[in-house]
Amino acid sequence: MRQRGFTFIEILVVMAISSVLLTGAVLSIQQILVTTGRVSSEMIGKAARMGIPVVVTQNSPTSLTIELASAWNMTLVGYARGRHMHVYTGWNRVKERET
Repeated sequence: MRQRGFTFIEILVVMAISSVLLTGAVLSIQQILVTTGRVSSEMIGKAARMGIPVVVTQNSPTSLTIELASAWNMTLVGYARGRHMHVYTGWNRVKERET
């Protein structure tokens, strides 16, 4: 099985999350991780360890990422572009816009 390399954005997100984990900082439950890249299982795992309940991306998450987000009671949003998005897991944290 051929593995793909990480994108520059994925590396930056992993580095930022890792630096927070290494310092022992505690983040507020109101934190949201937003990225333009594809959310990998490694990224969702680090977000879960940091207590970040919501992850939003402009792209699609992997199927494993969706399974993990659901198991860990996280909100995972993909294809977030303009006023449109696809909520894969965690609808309980999403409020519909009032018109």
